[in-house]
Amino acid sequence: MILTCQLDKPIMDATYTLPSRSVVLVKIDTDEGISGIGEAAYFGGPPMITKMIIEKELADYLIGEDPLNIERLWETMYQRSIKHGRKGAIIASMSGIDIALWDIKAKSVGMPLYRLLGGCYEKIRAYASAGFYAEGKGLKELASEMESYVKEGFTAVKMKIGRVSQAEDVARIKAVREAIGPNIDLLVDGNNVYTAYEAIKMARRMEAYDIFWFEEPVPAEDI
Repeated sequence: MILTCQLDKPIMDATYTLPSRSVVLVKIDTDEGISGIGEAAYFGGPPMITKMIIEKELADYLIGEDPLNIERLWETMYQRSIKHGRKGAIIASMSGIDIALWDIKAKSVGMPLYRLLGGCYEKIRAYASAGFYAEGKGLKELASEMESYVKEGFTAVKMKIGRVSQAEDVARIKAVREAIGPNIDLLVDGNNVYTAYEAIKMARRMEAYDIFWFEEPVPAEDI
């Protein structure tokens, strides 16, 4: 199932312009009457591609199988799609199935998934993931947006970087840090846009603003 929300104004990260936000939900039903729900990633492409891969290819590897054999089912999906998969849309599609299978497993033993996986906390800290680029959104608007999340109670906020020059992004980071104050954790997300050299240079330029983490600085293949 694809759910889509049209945005009032397109938002942008380092690479993409997003006129809407979508989620691809996966539901797996079992003959025991238990259903699992998962969300599949689709970043960088039409969500319909992810939906079609799940329905037209991966679903066939699951029908009639034991949903509690999660690792074996994952390996089956991976190995049978290895010639055209291994990363990208296939792995993104598998992610939703994997989550749904874990949901089934947790429900089958009557406990929350976090507890089944060994979690021991009743609450976790959340951060506001925002700070996108947008037409007409200057330093003042960005700072005001990020400050609003702090007023809502968030103790950490994340913003996008990488679409403009490093100097411009440093100015954006400076404006946000001044708006949220020194006691709020500030996270940045480069969406894989930098080379290793550029990422190191940017990290040094941001250091004065006490960055909590620098997410996706380089492409995953750049190791």
